[in-house]
Amino acid sequence: LKEKPKEEEWDAETILSTYSTTENHPKTIRVERRPRREQIRLNPATGLPLGVTLPGSQQQLQQATIEEEQARDDDDASADGAVRNKGAARAKGETAEERHLRKQAAKDEKQARRQEKKATKCAYVAERNKQLAILQRTQQIPSTNLSRGD
Repeated sequence: LKEKPKEEEWDAETILSTYSTTENHPKTIRVERRPRREQIRLNPATGLPLGVTLPGSQQQLQQATIEEEQARDDDDASADGAVRNKGAARAKGETAEERHLRKQAAKDEKQARRQEKKATKCAYVAERNKQLAILQRTQQIPSTNLSRGD
């Protein structure tokens, strides 16, 4: 009888021992992530992307800025002279008439500020109502199934 030549037997431990330390450096594989694209931000009032103007709105924007500058100039011109220093100390020898005039001027300033504040609030409410009306007109009505498939 002829004996077959012995085949080399390899077990897992023997295989692993054949690897050198230069080949066996386990570490986690990191894949480079692509940077996120910047999200497009929307204007809550118009729903359009921020920084984008419509072709016709460029002229309207220029006209609006001109009107604002004119209104600001008008406000400056209509102001009562120079701006008063509200933190200035009153004179020690103030007469009753001077005191009365000073207090009346302070009351007038407060009343003017209240009227200005009320006008601003009314303007914002009117603009909000206008935008809500536009939104209601342009909003799509949800669809309903009209079939009677019970």
